[in-house]
Amino acid sequence: MLYLFKQEFRNHELLYLDVKRYEPNQKYIWENEEMLGRSRIQNGLEYLSSMQLLAECDSFIGGLTGGTTALFLMKDGQYVHQYIWNLGRY
Repeated sequence: MLYLFKQEFRNHELLYLDVKRYEPNQKYIWENEEMLGRSRIQNGLEYLSSMQLLAECDSFIGGLTGGTTALFLMKDGQYVHQYIWNLGRY
């Protein structure tokens, strides 16, 4: 998918955040401390930094999550291009 975006938007700057925050079989997000070896505070700061970077973009592609909702509130819904998918539980 990233390759297709690079081809389509080759004249634009792309920001791609590939961050592993949890495992698919994980029941609770706070279980990630042991898995990733990072504290909740560090994870939170990284998450907020990612949110700020994405809020400065003019286009967005992502899943239907609480973070996506927060981004649209931060941007007042003003993304030029947007695509949101909903594949169930995230």
